[in-house]
Amino acid sequence: MLFRSSRTDGYRAFANKIWNAARFMFMNVDRAEQAGLWSMEEFAGIAPHGESLAPAGFRATALEDRWILSRFARVTKEVNEALSSNRFHEAANQIYDFFWGEFCDWYIELVKPRLLEQDNNVVRVACLNLVGLFEAALRLLHPVMPFITEEIWYAIYAGRPPLRSIAFAAYPAAGEAEIDSGAETGMAILQDLIVSVRNLRAELKIEPKLKVQIEVFFHD
Repeated sequence: MLFRSSRTDGYRAFANKIWNAARFMFMNVDRAEQAGLWSMEEFAGIAPHGESLAPAGFRATALEDRWILSRFARVTKEVNEALSSNRFHEAANQIYDFFWGEFCDWYIELVKPRLLEQDNNVVRVACLNLVGLFEAALRLLHPVMPFITEEIWYAIYAGRPPLRSIAFAAYPAAGEAEIDSGAETGMAILQDLIVSVRNLRAELKIEPKLKVQIEVFFHD
């Protein structure tokens, strides 16, 4: 395939997406740390040093947690299979779709309200989940985008990571225990509902900031 400069625009947008997601994470966890609800040192103490699939400290207390953990497990398995057979383009596409489409566009948006909760334990778990998943996703992404992942990984540990480089950290390994088909099905229903409501608002030209009531009917 001939090189097309237009393709680099998409990759640049992806790099910006990663950077903006990192800024959001640091802003929120720093606020929680200043409030004494948790500390990055707590995460550093449980960060993985050996082979690991599940993000460090991750606690699946909500549907979106079980869903993103399951999706991370599936994507990790698919990426490892693609890399083992030298299908590097497939591995890169799978990581791209997970990081942008599922982690950034869905999980971060769903975890936002929990980061602003009055319950300290809810905020602490949300911070641990967000940082743990981000760190694991960076390790998955590192072979494809080494420079930005190294920079953010060092920032997670405030410049004092457990290893000299993210390149020495264990690459996420595939595992079946974290795969939750029920959570993926439930989340798919929720996603379809949210997208349908958004489309209907757009068709009716309802202002984005205007809150409206909706009624949802379903069959058991």
